[in-house]
Amino acid sequence: NFTVGCKYVGTVTMVNENNVYVALAGGVECLCTIQKYTNRPARGSKATIVILGINKEANRIWGTITHSSVTR
Repeated sequence: NFTVGCKYVGTVTMVNENNVYVALAGGVECLCTIQKYTNRPARGSKATIVILGINKEANRIWGTITHSSVTR
């Protein structure tokens, strides 16, 4: 179960021009935006996100990335 306003750590699965998709526990994908001062994370890196909204009917979670790590 996820809660709006809480931080979670996941793995970046896809990056496009505007959004980043982060896989969270239980196979849940979260659509994320990147804060202006945060570097664009690479696919496979770990990202800390804050959940901004949950739509249970549509099975969607969205949030913003607050921190990401660089994979080596």
